[in-house]
Amino acid sequence: MTITPRRRAVLATVAVAGAALVVAAPATPAGPPASAFVPAGFRIEKRINAQLGGDARPDAVLVLVQRAPAATPAGEDPPDLRRRLVLLKARPEGGFIRMGEGRRILISTRGGGAFFGSLRTPVTVRVAGRVVIVEQRFGSRELTSQRFRVWFDGALSTRLIGTDISVTDRLTGVTREVSTNHLTGARRITTTRADGTRTSRSRSVPVRRTPLERVRFAAFSA
Repeated sequence: MTITPRRRAVLATVAVAGAALVVAAPATPAGPPASAFVPAGFRIEKRINAQLGGDARPDAVLVLVQRAPAATPAGEDPPDLRRRLVLLKARPEGGFIRMGEGRRILISTRGGGAFFGSLRTPVTVRVAGRVVIVEQRFGSRELTSQRFRVWFDGALSTRLIGTDISVTDRLTGVTREVSTNHLTGARRITTTRADGTRTSRSRSVPVRRTPLERVRFAAFSA
């Protein structure tokens, strides 16, 4: 085989004595921004930047709410708008990947019942120690208060790890609280009467892995 001057130059460049050939891999493209995970008809009601995955990159927690109609007819109550909870993990290259989306964990803007009346029903979403905490209330005579704890579980999933549910009869003043550790199955049930008398008992429940997608607020009651 004839080695031309050009081929000889190429071979000399590659076969450098004592040197290893390193081929650079193509750069991994960045992921989509947080706004790309907002479906049509929704907007971001709240965004929290926090480290949920245990690395130095800030992940994102999005509370989404439906967009309201252009106008509400005079004399009518504001529309009932659905909410969603979206958890995003930051990618090393930039952008995000969706870890979980809860479409039924948050109550809607008018889902608070008679306790809130015509007021917009609030929900509180915060992050503490890499755990996403949801707090909300709804009801009329019986007022239900809920606290959900969710965290990243593995590389691409989420898990419900704890719930605190209480129901207060506002006529009798009796409150029943049920706190469950969904990692261990430990549950504590406490009843408090109007005079302050408290009774408490503990039990164990089966441990189930419940991702954010399967959490329905309506399924949790004391």
